[in-house]
Amino acid sequence: MYLLPVALSFTILSKRQILALLFIIYSLIIGLRHKVGADWNDYLEYYRSAELFDFLTYLTLNDPGYMFINWISYKIGGGIYLVNLICGLIFMYGLTRFCKLQPNPILAMLVLVPYVIIVVGMGYTRQSVALGLVFLSLSFLFQNRVLPAVLSLVLSIFFHKTAIFTFIFLFGLMNIRTAGILLIAVVSIIAIVLFNLFVLPHLEYFLHFYVIGKMHSEGGLIRALMNAVPSILFLIFRNRMSNNSVETKVMNIISILSIIFVPLAYMYSTVADRLGLYLTPIQAYVYSRLYFLFKYFHIKAMIFLWIFTLYLLVLLVWLNFGIRAVYWIPYKFGLPFMEGDS
Repeated sequence: MYLLPVALSFTILSKRQILALLFIIYSLIIGLRHKVGADWNDYLEYYRSAELFDFLTYLTLNDPGYMFINWISYKIGGGIYLVNLICGLIFMYGLTRFCKLQPNPILAMLVLVPYVIIVVGMGYTRQSVALGLVFLSLSFLFQNRVLPAVLSLVLSIFFHKTAIFTFIFLFGLMNIRTAGILLIAVVSIIAIVLFNLFVLPHLEYFLHFYVIGKMHSEGGLIRALMNAVPSILFLIFRNRMSNNSVETKVMNIISILSIIFVPLAYMYSTVADRLGLYLTPIQAYVYSRLYFLFKYFHIKAMIFLWIFTLYLLVLLVWLNFGIRAVYWIPYKFGLPFMEGDS
């Protein structure tokens, strides 16, 4: 999966064709996996419980967007594989559309493979869909398409309630004008309503396990640093990385938050780790641009080699030393007609 973007770069395919091919291949790998990911059994139980509840009650068992996809799949006999395939398609569509807007889309996608696609995409199904929708929202924001950007963020909350955190990105659109004040008011109202519907009922659980209990995430600090390094590079070179004012403002917010999350990861690693997922676009954004900041070929080659080696090491270290990596190894394909989906 990691070498695929590089290998396809040596073919006669255009960047658009390579992205389309990666979208299809990665979506299938995510969707048709079998017993891959630490939460496989938990998600399987959500699917099987569709026979025990009526539709409305079933939606309230967990994030309603994810439960709705389970309900549809159960009713048509698609199994957990159809659920994962639909979620994988949404996830990868958001990532692909975001990468497509970058000056080096293949390098942007390469950066996302080790952690975002392999770990999150094939492990945290609900949050992966939310993350994909956040990537999609950012791609709309960069094109000054505010309404679909807001709708994408709203939809992301239906798949993982922590995605309400990403509403802070919309403040990159604000300025001291009537339109800006009106947008702040509308976004604030939407955020308050969604907070009361999806977050408040689970707030006690969240505080007890993630904050008061200080649940620990192995590698949380490393992942925070993975966002912080490109964030620092962006703050240094931002005038050369983009001439889009909205884009720059939004990435400013993400960069500052990424740096703040480093000390936060010391104290509350799981909180920083879960919310830090929504800051990972900074990695694809910066590294796909860093390559073009220098005009000499040998410097470009060194930068590409550094990025490629860095993320290869990230993948290899996680596969060999990650405590939960055993749930991803070996990768196995599943088929929708496999008995019991177990």
